[in-house]
Amino acid sequence: MNNISLLLKELNVICEDYERREKLTEYFQFTSDIHRMIYTINTVEDCHHQIRKVTKK
Repeated sequence: MNNISLLLKELNVICEDYERREKLTEYFQFTSDIHRMIYTINTVEDCHHQIRKVTKK
């Protein structure tokens, strides 16, 4: 990829993030206990995903 393609790709990611900002601000309104729960759930889901990838082979 050339530099322009890379820049356009980055810009696209930034625009998508900007469009999802409402959900992010909602996330920050939760208490720190809820943040930890969400983080833990995401970590567990990622672990399960990795296990499924390995066992499907």
